[in-house]
Amino acid sequence: MDSGTGYHICNCFESFDSIKFLNESIGVANGSSMRILGQGTVNLLCKCPNRNSPFILQLENVYFIPECTVNLVSTFQLSLHAIAFDSEIPCLKAFGTTDILCAVTPIHRHYALDAIPKFKSEFMEFTGHDNYLILDPLEHQLLIWHRRLGHASLGKIRQAIEKTQGIDISIPPSIRKLPFCEACALGKSQKKISRIPQQRADKPGQKLHVDLAGPITPVGIGKVRWFLTVVDDYCRWRRVKSFKEKGDTEEVFHGMINWAETQWGVKVQALRIDGGREFGVTSLESFASKRGIIVEPSTPHNPHQNGIAERSIGLICTMARTMILDSGLPLYLWPEAIITAAEILNRLPTKALSGAIPFTLQDKEKRLP
Repeated sequence: MDSGTGYHICNCFESFDSIKFLNESIGVANGSSMRILGQGTVNLLCKCPNRNSPFILQLENVYFIPECTVNLVSTFQLSLHAIAFDSEIPCLKAFGTTDILCAVTPIHRHYALDAIPKFKSEFMEFTGHDNYLILDPLEHQLLIWHRRLGHASLGKIRQAIEKTQGIDISIPPSIRKLPFCEACALGKSQKKISRIPQQRADKPGQKLHVDLAGPITPVGIGKVRWFLTVVDDYCRWRRVKSFKEKGDTEEVFHGMINWAETQWGVKVQALRIDGGREFGVTSLESFASKRGIIVEPSTPHNPHQNGIAERSIGLICTMARTMILDSGLPLYLWPEAIITAAEILNRLPTKALSGAIPFTLQDKEKRLP
């Protein structure tokens, strides 16, 4: 018992009946401070001289402070719940009555409450970062087997119980999900990718998707190691151009833009490019601003934002590799193979166009409605 503190304090985690996370501190008499890890409820079984059964005293808003060397019951907090400390007997009484609720024993100039915690928290789980989870016995056992089985799903655990021996747990049908597992939340999390369809261009050449691939080994004829892919947003027409050094990207890129504007008779209005520095940010911005082109770079570590060009590179490389392996030609002919693959893909039905062919969509009379 302590009349000098305004808070109940407990240093034993197992004594709590319920607890929530806190990250605060509290000052003590010597000027230092102690960290508060949680706040919750503690139920005490109090020894009552006039009763056969113990009195259950519920302490609310109890601070969990492991650094504190003793557990403290605040007489001020008790008074808020109409419980008074009588130092003459000594004992705890309800306001306005003479009934003793709990005996108090003087020990070394201190008053000790004759009570023990009522343990309902033997199935508490520490989930990391000072968070605690209150589980019933079945959930506690289920979480143990979930960990033993490599964090398997509930369905897998049920199948394992049916088909193997040694898993001593019965899971009722009423349980439809596992208790929260922080390790699963961190280890099994996946990046969510937006699947919202983007508005397409109205005609060929308005918007182009551009990406760079390389360096590729072995070196191709003419010491070629890189290639640039341009995909039209409207008709999915693919065009590739190989070159020697990465520093040549800017020149090749400008040539691709001029080709698109000349062949389709439309000024390029937007460019979707990778967020890296393959194209030289300053020179690209200068080139685009002079032509009134909007540059749409993808954000770092989000290649799916330039997915049309990324997937086209994958399709072209897969087709080129397969054709080289099938024909038995040397691998250094890969530049010729990727150009051939791009031309073939331009003449095949495309799922993104609902089966239409990119080559035919270049014709003004055969554009998509």
